[in-house]
Amino acid sequence: MAAGADCSRYFGSQTFSDCKIRLVEEPGDGDGDGEPQLKELVLPGHSMLLAVLSPVFEAKVWRGPRLVGTNGWRALAPHGAARRATADARSAPACARAQLENWSDAEPARKSTTASASAGAGKQQHSLELAVPRGQLEVGRLLLQAAYAAEPASTLAGAEQERLLQLLVLADRYEVAKVTAAAGDALAAVPLKQLAWRTVAAVHALPLGCAELPALRSIFNATADKVQAELGDLELVWGEGKSSVRQQALLALPHGALKRLLADERTRVASENTVCYTIIKWAERQAEPLQAALAKELVALVRMRHVTQLFFCSVASQSDLFQAGFKPGELMAAAALCSRGAPAATHFAAITKLPGLPSFPAWSAPARPASTK
Repeated sequence: MAAGADCSRYFGSQTFSDCKIRLVEEPGDGDGDGEPQLKELVLPGHSMLLAVLSPVFEAKVWRGPRLVGTNGWRALAPHGAARRATADARSAPACARAQLENWSDAEPARKSTTASASAGAGKQQHSLELAVPRGQLEVGRLLLQAAYAAEPASTLAGAEQERLLQLLVLADRYEVAKVTAAAGDALAAVPLKQLAWRTVAAVHALPLGCAELPALRSIFNATADKVQAELGDLELVWGEGKSSVRQQALLALPHGALKRLLADERTRVASENTVCYTIIKWAERQAEPLQAALAKELVALVRMRHVTQLFFCSVASQSDLFQAGFKPGELMAAAALCSRGAPAATHFAAITKLPGLPSFPAWSAPARPASTK
C-alpha cells in the first residue's frame, strides 16, 4: 500500500473487503411527500486503503472523537452554502496509524484471495456513508474509482466537462487530493473554444471563495478567458441583431461571471454608458429582483467618472437596479461624479470629496480600452 500504488483491481471487489461504502444522495430543500425517494449505491470497501487516500475517509473509518461527515464545502448541495467543519480530520488516532503501519501483521489469517473473500462474507461489515449531491451517485462512484487508481487521470479520460467539475467539487469536499488535482488538470486542459457555456455557468455558480482554492483557480481563470474572448467587447455584443446568441449568453451569465467580466481590465467599450446599460438589462432578465447587496456589487464596478451625466440622470439612476443599490443622496453624489465631457483634474478632485459618495475605486478609475467596433 505504498504511496502511488495501483489498487484499481480492488475497486468494487470483495477481495480483502472489510467494509461497505454507502453513497447516499443528499435531500433537496423541497424533499418530502411526493418527492422521488433518495437513492444510494453500495460498494465493497477496504478500510486501510480508504484511510490512506483521504483524511476524511480515515476519520470515518476509525470514528475518532471528531466531527466527521461535514468536512468539505457543499458547493453543489441544494442549499449552495460553502461550509467547513471546525473539526480536524487530518490527525488520525495513534491506534489507526499503528494498524496502517502493521497491515500485514494485523491480518495473519488472510492467506489468500479465496480465504479473505469467504472470511469477509461471514462477518457483519461496518458501513461508511458518503453523502453526494442529488443525482450524482455516479460521480461518487467515479471519485472512488479514481482514488483507487495510481494515476487518476487515466480513469477520467473522456469524462464530460460537467462531470469533471462535479468530481472536482466532491473530491475537494472529501479531501482526496490526487483526484482533486487530476480533475482540475483535466478541466484546465480543455481548449478555450471547446469550453462549454454550461461549464462557465456551473463554475461561477459555486460558492464565494471557491475561486481562491488552488484546484479551482485555473478553471476560474479559464472560464474568465472564455467570457472575455466571446463577450469582452460589449459594443460588438450589443451591436448585433436583437436577441443574438451572444446577447443571450451575456444576459444569461451568472452574477459572479458578470462581475469578473466588468472587473476585467480587458473589457472594451466605446462609452462607459454601455456598462451601465449592460448591468440594467442583465438585472431585468433575472427571474427575481436583485438583492441590494448584489446590485451594489455590480454598480460598484462602473467607472462612473466616464458615464455621461445625461445618461446617468435620465436612464441609470431611474432603473430599479441603481435605486435598489443606493440611497438618493448617494445617487446624487454619483451624478456629480459623472462627466460632462472631461472634467478638469481640480474639479474631479473636489467631486470625489463630496459627502455621501461611496468609496468604490472603480468609480474614479481610468477609461476602459476602446471598442474595436
